Amino acid sequence: MRRPQCRSGWQIILCIAMSLGMSRAADAQQTIPTPPVAPVIPGFHAPAIALASPMEGNVVPQDRPVAVFRFNAAEATDPIDALSFAVTVDGQDKTGFFQLVGTEAWGQLTAPGHDLAVGPHDVWARICSQRGICSVARATVQATTSISPGGLAASGTSNSRGVAASARGKLNAIDRAVQAAKVLVK
Repeated sequence: MRRPQCRSGWQIILCIAMSLGMSRAADAQQTIPTPPVAPVIPGFHAPAIALASPMEGNVVPQDRPVAVFRFNAAEATDPIDALSFAVTVDGQDKTGFFQLVGTEAWGQLTAPGHDLAVGPHDVWARICSQRGICSVARATVQATTSISPGGLAASGTSNSRGVAASARGKLNAIDRAVQAAKVLVK
């Protein structure tokens, strides 16, 4: 397109109007709407995540409903993004009650000091890789009023006390062995 000569007042106004119109027409030609396309990363796999505790078929006590999730990166070049970890219980965010250590996250399914209602609860957890590929673990967790370490309802207090004392004895023996090994190494 040929440029007009801009010498007098009217010609200058006409030149400005024409240049604005031409630039808008050029902008309109360059702006072509394209449909959004989701990023596709061929060859990369989603990280793995699973509910490790309580295991399928076991229950949690309503006064201490603790869950453990384990996760692992599927690709060595695409590590886990720890900040992407999220947990919901019955649709409510409970991520703040969980701690991440290494390749696992553990925490309570309710706020500290609150009991989880007896019955089934829908638990959902998500973890993503640093490239944004995510995985979800879904499970139904059953809460009950009383529980023993084996995951079954306790039938008597003497049984659960015996199990606890046995576990404490084993832990004390392990602690003594570790201390002895430390002395030998010095």
